[in-house]
Amino acid sequence: MKRRGTVFILALLTVVALTAVVASMSISQRSAVLSRLRRVEMIRAERIAEAGIQRAIAELSTRTTGPVLTTDSWATLGNNGDDRFVVGADSFRIQVIDASSLVNINNAPEEQLQRMPLTQEEIDSILDYRSAGETPRATGAKDDYYNALTTPYNAKLLPFETPDELLQVRGMTPKTLYQPQENVSGTTLVGGTADSQPALIDLITTDSTCSQVDTAGTQKRNINTANQQAIQQVVGSAQVATQIFQRRQTTPFTTMGQVLQVPGVTTQIAKSLLDNFQIGNGAVQTGKINLNTATEAVLNTIPNLPADLVQTILSRQSQGFQSLGEIMDLPGFSVQVAQQTVDQFSVTSDTFLVRVVGTAGSSKVTLIGVVTFRNNIPTLIRIEHPAESNVSASRWGWNDETTSDTVLKENS
Repeated sequence: MKRRGTVFILALLTVVALTAVVASMSISQRSAVLSRLRRVEMIRAERIAEAGIQRAIAELSTRTTGPVLTTDSWATLGNNGDDRFVVGADSFRIQVIDASSLVNINNAPEEQLQRMPLTQEEIDSILDYRSAGETPRATGAKDDYYNALTTPYNAKLLPFETPDELLQVRGMTPKTLYQPQENVSGTTLVGGTADSQPALIDLITTDSTCSQVDTAGTQKRNINTANQQAIQQVVGSAQVATQIFQRRQTTPFTTMGQVLQVPGVTTQIAKSLLDNFQIGNGAVQTGKINLNTATEAVLNTIPNLPADLVQTILSRQSQGFQSLGEIMDLPGFSVQVAQQTVDQFSVTSDTFLVRVVGTAGSSKVTLIGVVTFRNNIPTLIRIEHPAESNVSASRWGWNDETTSDTVLKENS
């Protein structure tokens, strides 16, 4: 009897052990299945996000030559992320941004950086990181600093490729890039408290280009090579045309602001010069800010632009600037103000940022597509995976929930 009891206990223990093994295997298999499903969902979410970028490219392809406005069809696509585009069981939300509505961190001069949420050390370090040379600025950093780090690397000495690359710069952290900072620059970019100020990431881009064309879509002429008769025909003043011609014979102009400093330039002459001439022969220039799409915060980073004129520009955006010279029509925008600011501006843009969130099941993927026009054709040049998690909700101002659905393909 005692022996039977022992056998029974051993058998019971064996059953318990086998049950535990089976349960463990079941849990392991379930975890593996869920992991595979998660991977599949992430792949689907990325693919649908990429489809969203292509949808934006299709919309951009309808753009016509001329000024880029906030009323253009690309600007209203997706209703700032409020619309959900449904493709079968998956979906995407989308927003297209004019890259020239932002400050190009690769072109911004020190005076402009000083009006942004940056310390002087951060400014010097950014300038050192993006520019050639081995000697650092007073509080900047070159290879000697970066080579001494625990994980050493070199300063790039080239333009930044993405905004997230700023995290490689001395003094830059996720907090300084992604979160509103205390008033480190002394410049308030928008009204309200410190928390309502934009984070640096909200202000910048590494890609912005614009065509240098007149109102007829023809490339602007080089003020340093145009003949005197052509200049006189545009400005309507032989005296001013002679002054421009004689000045450039001695020292070529490097900015349109310098051209406007020529004696005799009136508001009307300045308008004509800005609409018809440029510095150099390039069909495209980088780093200019589109008067039609720039935000209050971005306009307030421009040195020597009075706050009241920022508000005047913003109020004009609903109507739109058809040409750069129209800025001279604004009340209070004098030739003297133009001399100091016009080289920052454009009314066109050739580069756009496509913000998209793809959703498949419970998985989401956030992408930013950089699209630029080449030979008048919108071309995808890069897809970025933003480093900051939940970037659409925290950075782009989208609502948590969409307000409408657009079904592109029914779920079969």
